[in-house]
Amino acid sequence: MKLLIVCHSYKENDETIRIFSSRKATKKEIKEYGEIKMRKEYDFSKAKQNPYIKKLRKQISIRIDMDTINYFKKQV
Repeated sequence: MKLLIVCHSYKENDETIRIFSSRKATKKEIKEYGEIKMRKEYDFSKAKQNPYIKKLRKQISIRIDMDTINYFKKQV
């Protein structure tokens, strides 16, 4: 099994899923994933916008198969 760390958002009104980033999990993250239960909800009300957003790499679009989209929809 491979663990992938994915940051995404989902807009229910137009069924848009935006993936901000994804990468292979580190050994430490894989270990922590097995030890920690994820919360059903997180509070992002005090989140701050990334100050380096304009310096990030170029945005790309990718096509994702329906099985993957349905997987992320079930996570909400």
